[in-house]
Amino acid sequence: MTILGPLRGLFSSPRRRRRTLRIGGTLLVLASAITIGIVFRNTAPQEEPMFQEGPVQVYREPTPVRLTQADRVLAIKTAMKFVNTAVARRHVGDSYALVAPVLRGGISQAEWAKGDAIPVVPYPAAEARVRVDYSFRNELGLKLLLIPPTASKINPMTFNMDLTARGSGVERRWLVNGWTPSGVVSAPAGDGGGGGALGGTNLAPQNTEGLESPLGAAWIIVPIALLGAVVLVPIGVGIRSWRENRRAVRDYERMRSLDGGV
Repeated sequence: MTILGPLRGLFSSPRRRRRTLRIGGTLLVLASAITIGIVFRNTAPQEEPMFQEGPVQVYREPTPVRLTQADRVLAIKTAMKFVNTAVARRHVGDSYALVAPVLRGGISQAEWAKGDAIPVVPYPAAEARVRVDYSFRNELGLKLLLIPPTASKINPMTFNMDLTARGSGVERRWLVNGWTPSGVVSAPAGDGGGGGALGGTNLAPQNTEGLESPLGAAWIIVPIALLGAVVLVPIGVGIRSWRENRRAVRDYERMRSLDGGV
């Protein structure tokens, strides 16, 4: 018996031939995709590295420091006035002196006062709760929970505020150089809210539950499961087809031996 004999018997079934073609086509597509990803992984033009003469500049993480009571008072005062004006879009011009140049982005004081194109995400805040996120010597991060008026249908939101210190002694002040939203709080933030401006009495560091909103496990499990299915399904189909082909070859050999023995 030649080597091609079992192969002819293996592909004698039209259904087996169609299944083999489907599996082969799937594996060919996967192999092509992997090859393209390896060979053409980066088609952007290569840029020449730029070097500057002088000592090597190494980034060093600032050393965290304990926020003093004086700096805490000054920073929270700046934060609350910024929220009452720039964020709430009330008397926006009063917030120009509270903003660092990096956040102004070259906008003039007159343009800033209009409040139309300032780089500050607005929110109709009626109450705020704040806690310190990080504290360095001249840098400070605050996490604020803003609550809308009682009659509003808007959910409370959390924001990150970055501040930088300027001056020293009695001239020391904190300026806002970053303001970004960080999440929406679906549950009620507690009693409070109203139609007036923010007040310092609403600042309660102990009332900060719910500020952190970790990513749900489903957002991690689902992509991994889909990726596993893409890899394992073709392998499973191939193993099943191989076992069926082996069984068909054994049946064919058994039938030939029976025919030869008659």
